[in-house]
Amino acid sequence: VAAVARRAASWRVAESETADPAAAAAELVGAVGGPPSTPGFALLFVPRKRAGELEVLASQTSKALGGSFPTVAVVSGGQRLALGVASGLSGSARAFTLSPETTAAELSALGADASIRSLLIFGDPTTPPSSLQKTLDEISRAAPKVVKVGLLAAPPAEKGQAVVATSAGRGSIACISLPCSAVAAVELAGCERLGDALEVFEADIRKGAPPTVEQIGTEEEGDYSDTAETEKGTAGIIRRKGVPAAGALQAAMKASAGAVSGPKDRGADVVQGPKRFAVPVISPLFAAFGPLTFRELGDLLPPGRPADMFLGIPRFDGKVPDGSAAAPASAMDWALFNWVGVSPSGGATLSGGDPIAEGLTPKGALRWLQPFKVAPGTDAWRRLAQKCRAANKKPFAALALAGGRGLSPKEGEAAGSAATANSAAALGALGVAVIAAGEAEGSTLALHRQAACILLLSD
Repeated sequence: VAAVARRAASWRVAESETADPAAAAAELVGAVGGPPSTPGFALLFVPRKRAGELEVLASQTSKALGGSFPTVAVVSGGQRLALGVASGLSGSARAFTLSPETTAAELSALGADASIRSLLIFGDPTTPPSSLQKTLDEISRAAPKVVKVGLLAAPPAEKGQAVVATSAGRGSIACISLPCSAVAAVELAGCERLGDALEVFEADIRKGAPPTVEQIGTEEEGDYSDTAETEKGTAGIIRRKGVPAAGALQAAMKASAGAVSGPKDRGADVVQGPKRFAVPVISPLFAAFGPLTFRELGDLLPPGRPADMFLGIPRFDGKVPDGSAAAPASAMDWALFNWVGVSPSGGATLSGGDPIAEGLTPKGALRWLQPFKVAPGTDAWRRLAQKCRAANKKPFAALALAGGRGLSPKEGEAAGSAATANSAAALGALGVAVIAAGEAEGSTLALHRQAACILLLSD
């Protein structure tokens, strides 16, 4: 009996600006070669302005692909509808959503299927942080040896709109389980470490409230009556003084540019590794303004304002990760947050995530804070392409996923294709955060804000 050669796995991508959902689906499917006759899956990335059509587009695309073709639609920060279709896989892919009613059964099936080698995960950013992290932890336990990566989708244009869906409907998380082996790499992107980590003396971290870093430690000794002292001190020991966090961060930005000025007696020395620099203490007049907006802060502070910076919290037990300040920081070491304002006391208010839900403050305390400045994402995409290409696989498909501001899906697609030595097309998407586990087997899934990821699939 003559052996029949299996058709090699393929991956085709297409874009459309057609307004009608059915016509757009037909156009996209036609552009990728029509409905596949072999096992595969489809990813449809939908612009935010069309989020209200997400479920219809998912259904119409699946129908155009043959009716039961595994399809997931996700809201992205891109400008056009973008479709990627894989076919010729050695096994079956499966698309499913997770909700409170379906999670237990779906994850049981996931864990029991030994043919699954990789899992694509797409989450709804409007899901409560504690519920989202709980589901990600359950996925990690259900499939510890599977390569897991994905994206927290872009937010909808209007409240209540779906942002992830399959042809069967929406969910808080949509997944595609694959029989494909995968290589993935994640890097912080669009940002650059700003000096060494700062020691936190006082922070307000409460469940359901925006986290605020109030005081940064200095090396100046205080006295027993110093009202600025915090729990960092111990009874009977002369305690060090703290300064308002917003001023310390502004000084870090100035120091990075070599622009620190002013005599030593106008500030205090911030604890920043072995380095010291002057921090202008913010006036108590901040209390008269209340929480400040970006514009108001810009009127009061010189360059080094919230819109120019991100703030990193260590991922592991409050320990400062090893590594040179000159080297690129690792997404596996730092969880980044946006700096969105200044509290009445001069503290730095963070947003974009929940440190408690994400397990970043297991003891209810924050010990270190790493400033980051806005930077181009080009170098991060280049490093990702080099890492994935060095894996020496023969991929048939590439995904370029980015979460954060200042990042370009098109730049990611170019890097993703370069990672395959231009032998395969890449499909890019932009959301709120990358979803990925650490490199060690059994690592749990985490949200990586201001990060980029390249995923290569081989069959």
